[in-house]
Amino acid sequence: ERARSLTMWGVEALCAIRDVRPLLQHTHDSLLQMGAVLLPESTDVLHMKSWLYDERSIEVVVHTWQKMPILRFSVHAHTTQSDLELLVLAVQEYLEERLS
Repeated sequence: ERARSLTMWGVEALCAIRDVRPLLQHTHDSLLQMGAVLLPESTDVLHMKSWLYDERSIEVVVHTWQKMPILRFSVHAHTTQSDLELLVLAVQEYLEERLS
């Protein structure tokens, strides 16, 4: 239950960033521990993934899926809301720098 709540919170928080959209509209899966969002079309997924890891020590999946850039994160027993807040802030910073 906790992981599902954190995952849903993470998706909603990421989707509050300009041009980020949910990958799925309905995420009421009782086993949901992975969130995914669509990134702006112009996102360089390789650069973003490297930047998140190298500059912010955040390891998430950032890649192209069906010709769309996506970001995928998972929530486990050790994941906190603070971890997700750091992810959201980093994604926002990255996108704002590149979409301005």
